[in-house]
Amino acid sequence: MKGNPVDTLTPKVIHWPGLLFGALLVAASAWLFHRDLAVGVLVGLTLGFANFKAIAFVVKRTLGPYPVHRVLYGLFGSLKFILLAAVFFVLVYYRLLDVYGLVAGFSAVLLVVLVEGLVRAGRYGISESMEEKGNA
Repeated sequence: MKGNPVDTLTPKVIHWPGLLFGALLVAASAWLFHRDLAVGVLVGLTLGFANFKAIAFVVKRTLGPYPVHRVLYGLFGSLKFILLAAVFFVLVYYRLLDVYGLVAGFSAVLLVVLVEGLVRAGRYGISESMEEKGNA
């Protein structure tokens, strides 16, 4: 593969089909179910996309060229996880949102990232991946 391996490790952005899928999921949940579920899906999608961007940021910085910053970004990744767990705990414990919608929205981001990763991986030819294994 050409380019920096860190750049190919995770997709950096969610492209418009992923955002369209999220918007359709929110609209469908509002239309088929109730407004509370749609709000939960919207918040779950927002938390999921923010988590995805934070993961991409931490991975890029942790695998970067500066070893001193790796520890700091590793701590930032731990703090991000603790903060995300705290937000989920508060939202679920105090029943501020529909729990099923929150989980559905957060899980939908995982599906979007997996599909976009597969599409991205499909852009690399078999000869390039075999060539890389031969040089290792």
